[in-house]
Amino acid sequence: MAVIRNEEAEWFEMEPGIDVKVLSHETVGATALHSGMATFGPGAGLACHTHDCEESVTILAGEAYLDVDGRRTLLTPLDTSVVQADVPHRYSNASSESPMKMFWVYASADAARTIVDAELCAIGGE
Repeated sequence: MAVIRNEEAEWFEMEPGIDVKVLSHETVGATALHSGMATFGPGAGLACHTHDCEESVTILAGEAYLDVDGRRTLLTPLDTSVVQADVPHRYSNASSESPMKMFWVYASADAARTIVDAELCAIGGE
């Protein structure tokens, strides 16, 4: 068993305007999941990417866009998304004024993130 104290986990900048805090991972003994939180500054968004496992994201504060399969979906607090392995997607803060915070879980203790061509996340002809 492991207990990860919030105050002991460190934030780091993953991409400009996006800070991440890893909570569970193989380094704390997790064998089948990897979880954490991310805070997106106003207007910040991830690059189009895939994972080698399933991902679940719950919006904690603010609003987010999820771009996948040529569609954009607005997520509001406590909405949860599930994206299957190898599906190109991206999350972005829907607000240009306020931060957005999410909790994420990968179905693997050592999940990989692969940046892919932005066109794979394009929304209906963008």
